[in-house]
Amino acid sequence: MFPGYVLIRTTMNTDIFYRIKEIPKCYSIVNNGLCYSKDKGTYYSTITEEEINPILQLIGDGEIIDYSKVYLENSMVSVKSGPLLGMEGIIKKVDKHKNRAKILLKFFGVERTIDVGIEIISNSNK
Repeated sequence: MFPGYVLIRTTMNTDIFYRIKEIPKCYSIVNNGLCYSKDKGTYYSTITEEEINPILQLIGDGEIIDYSKVYLENSMVSVKSGPLLGMEGIIKKVDKHKNRAKILLKFFGVERTIDVGIEIISNSNK
């Protein structure tokens, strides 16, 4: 979903911060200046609940975003099941031929477009 990023759920402290920094090929920790480590004068970031909840809803208990079943009617999308259920407002474009949807997620204060798979049930609410 976010190539090059590894998201870690932890209660960050100085010890954990430096353990992460010691991971081979860990080039940097995302830092937009929200949290500060006094020991090394380094900033690191946290992901707000508002930003992480939609991401967690999309992946559920697995590592892969499952398909959502959707109905299409005119330009309206109605999600009937799957990880996009209740998230119709973030669907920006549907490609009926490829069974894909582009959704808009906010991540570190920046809106990003993510491509996810969908199953189109029909073109009406039958």
